[in-house]
Amino acid sequence: MAMAQDVQLREIGTGEGSYRVLLVEDNVADARLTRELMAEAGGFEVRWASRLAPALESLAREPVDVVLLDLLLPDGIGMEVVERVRAAAPETPVVVLSGLGEDDLALARRAVLRGAQDYLPKSAVDGNLLKRTISTAIERARLENALRRREAQLEEAQALARIGDWWWRPGDRAISLSAQLHRLIGRQPADFTATLPAILRILEPASRPVLLRAVRRLQAGGAPRELLLSVRLPEGAVRVFRTELRRQETGEGGGGLYGVCQDVTEQQLVERMKNEFVSVVSHELRTPLTSLLGALRLLRGLHGGGFDARTRELLDIATRNGDRLKLLVDDLLDLQRIESGALAFEPRRVELVAFLRELLRQHEAYAVEFGVRLEADLPPGGALCRTDPGRLAQAVGNLLSNAVKFSPPGETVRVSLRPRERHWRIAVADRGPGIPPEFRPRLFEKFAQADSSDRRRGQGTGLGLAIVKAIVERLGGACGFESEPGRGATFHIDLPRRAGSDGTKGSEP
Repeated sequence: MAMAQDVQLREIGTGEGSYRVLLVEDNVADARLTRELMAEAGGFEVRWASRLAPALESLAREPVDVVLLDLLLPDGIGMEVVERVRAAAPETPVVVLSGLGEDDLALARRAVLRGAQDYLPKSAVDGNLLKRTISTAIERARLENALRRREAQLEEAQALARIGDWWWRPGDRAISLSAQLHRLIGRQPADFTATLPAILRILEPASRPVLLRAVRRLQAGGAPRELLLSVRLPEGAVRVFRTELRRQETGEGGGGLYGVCQDVTEQQLVERMKNEFVSVVSHELRTPLTSLLGALRLLRGLHGGGFDARTRELLDIATRNGDRLKLLVDDLLDLQRIESGALAFEPRRVELVAFLRELLRQHEAYAVEFGVRLEADLPPGGALCRTDPGRLAQAVGNLLSNAVKFSPPGETVRVSLRPRERHWRIAVADRGPGIPPEFRPRLFEKFAQADSSDRRRGQGTGLGLAIVKAIVERLGGACGFESEPGRGATFHIDLPRRAGSDGTKGSEP
């Protein structure tokens, strides 16, 4: 019986695709039968241990593809055996060998729940079933190990980015928060049950109605929302989270809400400092710049005829660049005021057809300068909307200016108005070069310019589309675009028919 106390190696099958198997079984007759079945099936290299201790030592010395494990050993019983084998070789699949009794099968099923890949009743096994079970267990373990590695990588990435995720089916009481999100909000899962009332309690008062409105809109079938929510940590500090809310339809249990939360406290602080810096610099630049431009124009008006051609050219260059710098300062100040909420919006009833015709008339001379035609495609009836006409004119005007600048001479810029469910869509289409695919994700960012080469006939500040986006969102709408390289671009603004400047419901105009 000395053989039963050691690990034995017998090679069964020498094919390249053979499985390395560690058989842990204290019953010599059962061990011999199992090895004979594997020899009959072919394709196995078997090592045998009659006790748990030498089996663990063998796993430490040389890895195997699968462990066939009896749960009743002289030095280990039940779940302890599974746990110690899993600890010694976490990525190696385990197939439990059990008897046919109810207690044996119940123990084997518990082992599967604790990490084993499968179980086999000893007396019901044949060679083909054994080979098929081992092959399946190895493949299942491979997939499970890959999934665990991906989850570990995802958790590490979330920790570095300070991101957590959540899931909630509104019929359920509790919201499921990831471990990383629990850490970010400073609450341990054992001490904090994430119900909606509990989440509202840890939010700052101003953030509570924002979250409630977004949840209700999403449950009613609204579009995905992105919010900024302030959370008070247990020690009293306040952190700002960019929170995404989305709706997911599931096959059986109805819809659920899910999303991610990212701690953006530091980014918000940097953004605020940057905005304050831009605001101060812009204000400090505006007064001397206005004086310089006034002096240049006065000089050209009073004495332009007495200057030689070179001097006049230099004055023209200085004036053009001064005008461009003033436009940049004005755009920076406008954007800063819009984003900070300091820019006043005065919504009133606007007839969009007449509004767009007048706007096109105002831009006619600018289009002629570039050799471009403006064309209107407007509905014959009225199109009433409650909005701020001055701010809307600024947003649509920016789109028109861009379309004209990027259109080749002789082409047409087309402005259209169409009803879309609860919105009016204003679209501005050009036949220019289109938007490069790699540039599209940052198209509405500040200072974004897709083309600064000589092909671009009109130089801008790179703030026009950022201003459009900020204005339209303050008007309660949304903006977007469609483009095909070489065939132009169409930018659109969707304005709600029943919304004011802050997006709140109002009366139908």
